[in-house]
Amino acid sequence: MSSARPDSHGRGTRPRRPAEPSSSGPHHPAIHSGNPARFAASGLTSVHREAGEVSGRVHELRSERTRRRRAPASGTSTRTRRVAGALLLAALLGGGGSAVSAEPGNAAGGTAGSAPGNAAGNANGARRGKAASEGVSLADLTVRATSEVSAYTDDTDVHVLTPTVGATIESPTGGWSVGGRYLVDVVTAASPDIIAAASPPWTEVRHAGSIDGSYQSGDYRVGGQGSVSVEPDYRSLSAGVQGSIDFDEKNYTLLLAYAFRHDIAGRVGTPFDVFGRVMVQHALSSGLTVVINPSAVMAFNIDAMLEQGNQAKPYRYVPIFDPAVAGSVRVGASVAEVSAMRLHARPIEALPLHRERFALTGRLAYRFSGATLRVEERLYADTWGTKASTTDLRYMFDIGRRVTLWPHVRMHVQTGADFWERAYGAVRGGSGALLIPGLRTGDRELGPLQSLTGGGGMSLALGSHWSASLQVDGVFTNYTDAMYISYRRALFAALGVQAVFD
Repeated sequence: MSSARPDSHGRGTRPRRPAEPSSSGPHHPAIHSGNPARFAASGLTSVHREAGEVSGRVHELRSERTRRRRAPASGTSTRTRRVAGALLLAALLGGGGSAVSAEPGNAAGGTAGSAPGNAAGNANGARRGKAASEGVSLADLTVRATSEVSAYTDDTDVHVLTPTVGATIESPTGGWSVGGRYLVDVVTAASPDIIAAASPPWTEVRHAGSIDGSYQSGDYRVGGQGSVSVEPDYRSLSAGVQGSIDFDEKNYTLLLAYAFRHDIAGRVGTPFDVFGRVMVQHALSSGLTVVINPSAVMAFNIDAMLEQGNQAKPYRYVPIFDPAVAGSVRVGASVAEVSAMRLHARPIEALPLHRERFALTGRLAYRFSGATLRVEERLYADTWGTKASTTDLRYMFDIGRRVTLWPHVRMHVQTGADFWERAYGAVRGGSGALLIPGLRTGDRELGPLQSLTGGGGMSLALGSHWSASLQVDGVFTNYTDAMYISYRRALFAALGVQAVFD
């Protein structure tokens, strides 16, 4: 469950994020759910983690599949390498998370596990069959521990530091796995939105944890997860289930997933039973992964997210103007300009109480000799009138046996919500009271915008058990119809370490 919209950077104004703190797949939205640095959780480091999980098992899987095929044995070695590459692509396409998303800029769709064609799961199934025939003990376990520190900063004085730890225990022979993650977000902000609200800079800490588990038997795989997120003025709980089935010797995989989320937003220092706004969300996802040939994999996902409740931010106040003045408020008008032109009234944000989001995502990955190209397109629409397109390109290439590099670019464009206005006008009624628009927002992420993300990363094998990864990306966002700022420049970096013992 992710949001591609960048942060609005006022206390309590961040687009609310789900509880799930873990990786939601090998994706890279421009800014992740409420916290700019959250897109680390679905960044390129998770691509490397998924690749690492598969690379140690693909040859065993290929050996089993080769025995079932009628092709001559003399070609087995070449086909093994080709199918191993295809399975690695499936991991890159599939991801390892469990979030369901239909948010506008989620470059990779963040679907429920994005699990169609989960190559790691397929490899586990092959290992179980092989282990049974060879009498391998079911007590054999694989333990994986990860740690990552990510940082975000932008030119609107928002800074985020996010340390994350996680662990997974799995039984390749038994077909099950369990895992958990924990992260802390430390956000410091002094953005124009805060200055406009006459609020001092603030620092906020969020704690989030999640657990997940899965089980595979033959061609069938089921899984579930739960998570919780806590901050001074917000609580979020979520849970989800998903299942997948393989067909035609794992060349086709179907996925179905469902997730439920319950959020409550309040005010700092006020109990939730005194002031609390509840939002519930039902998320559905279905997907299909197709192994086109030993070098190419394609995946399709359809996501739907149904939201009910008051999503308006209790700290966000919207400036109101005389209709004769509203049209003259320029794009990027400063806080001083807006303050001089607006009316005295400053009502709180008001949004529709229902929102349905829909997204269609297509991914294609192709394995060359020593490199993988991954292309993705995502189309989004919701009942608030926002429409978006996101294109994501990534090229991962090997340098020797220990180093992998990947340049990356992402382009996102979206329209504004139907009720979006740069400057809202209000007239006085017969009684002299202002007639304020019933729907109003100061969240520039609900307006038209374009963003460009560029950067890359590196992974390094440090031995038989350890690996490290580094990711650095720059993000430029252009707000074509917003006050206070007309663009934002941001920098994100993440350093991760992983250990695997089996």
